[in-house]
Amino acid sequence: MDWIINSYKTKQSTVVKAKPANQGYIKKVLNRIFKKIDDFRISRGIFHYRRFPDFSSYWAKNAIKWAIGQEPWDIVISTYGPHTTHAVGYAIRTRNHAGYWIADFRDLWTDDHIFKGMALFRGYEKWLERRYLSRADLITTVSEPLAQLLSAKSGKQCLTVENGFEPADAVDLPQKNVFADRPNKVRIVYTGSIYRATRDPSPLFEAIRLINDSETQSNLLANLEVVFVGGNIEILNEMVSKYHVDPWVRLEGFVSRQTALMMQRDAHVLLFLESNANGVDGILTGKIFEYLSSGTPVWAIGNTIDSTPGQLVINSRGGAVFGNDSSKIKEALISLLQNFVKAQPQLNAEVLQRYTRERLAMKLLNEALSDIREKKRQ
Repeated sequence: MDWIINSYKTKQSTVVKAKPANQGYIKKVLNRIFKKIDDFRISRGIFHYRRFPDFSSYWAKNAIKWAIGQEPWDIVISTYGPHTTHAVGYAIRTRNHAGYWIADFRDLWTDDHIFKGMALFRGYEKWLERRYLSRADLITTVSEPLAQLLSAKSGKQCLTVENGFEPADAVDLPQKNVFADRPNKVRIVYTGSIYRATRDPSPLFEAIRLINDSETQSNLLANLEVVFVGGNIEILNEMVSKYHVDPWVRLEGFVSRQTALMMQRDAHVLLFLESNANGVDGILTGKIFEYLSSGTPVWAIGNTIDSTPGQLVINSRGGAVFGNDSSKIKEALISLLQNFVKAQPQLNAEVLQRYTRERLAMKLLNEALSDIREKKRQ
C-alpha cells in the first residue's frame, strides 16, 4: 500500500515538475491524462474517502490493533465515511472488545447519489455494507428518508440523528464585518463543495443572466457579488463562463472555518444547494444547520418545498425554497438588490433548538443506553 500511495504522489509531482523546453508537448499530454484519471477517481469517490478502494484501508489495520490493545469499550461509534471506520467498529465488536456498536452514516455508502463507485467493486461494497449493518447494535443517519432506506436494507430500526450546529461557534467569532474592507454590495454567499447536477448554482446564474438581459433592470447588478468558498473551482469556472456571469461572481477558494462562519453571518443571503432530483431526498448536510443558526436568510436552490431540506427551511422560517425556478429567483434577487437591506429571518427558535449538537448527542446516548438496558433484561 505504501508503494501505491508513493507511486501516485510521485506521478502527480512528476507531471507538475516536467521541464518545458522540448518536453512541453509531452508535459501537456501527461497533464491531460492524469487530470482525466484524477477527475474520474474523484467523481467515483475512489481513493477519496468515500468508495472502495481507498487509502484509508491501510489505516484500518493499525486502528483495529490499537483499539484491541486498550481496555474493553462500553460503546464504540464508527461514522461513515470513509467505509473503513465501520471495518474498525465491526472488528472491535465481533472480537467482543466492545459491549455495543453504533454504525453511523452521515452519508449513504453504496447508495451515494454523488459518488457512484466503480462497477468492479460495487458488489463487494454491498456485501461489506450488509455485513456491517447485520452486526451493528444501532444504526444511525441524518434524516428520516435515509433512515427508512437503511432500515429496509438492514431489517432493523434506524435512528435519525441530524448533523446539527454548535451555538458557541457564533459567540466566539470576531465582531468586525468580514466584508468591511470591500465595496458595499449585496452579497450572496455559498460555503462548501460544488457538484454537477446535485449541488448546482445554475438556476441562480440563469436568474442573473435574465436580469442582465433586461434594459431596465441590468443596472441593479452593479450592487451584486456572489461569493463561493470551497473547492471544485474548475466546475464553477465552467458554469460562470456558460452563463456569462463572471462580473458578479467571486471565487474565494478555501478559507479558514472561522472566516467561513463570519461570511455566513455577514452575507445578505446564504445559498444552499442540494438537488432531490431522481428521487434523492433526505440529504441534510451540516451546512444547512450552520446556515440557519447564522441569522442570515437561506435560499434553497435545487430543493423542492416537499423535500427534507426544503421542509426544514420552511418550518424554521429560515428562508425561501426555489427549486430550479430561475424566474422566482430573479424576482427575489431584484427585490433584494432594490432594497439593499439584509432581511432578518424570524426564526422558529423551537425548531432550531432541536438541532443543537448537545441535544442531538443526548438523544443518541439515551437511545443507546435504553437499548443496552433492554437487551440486558432479555
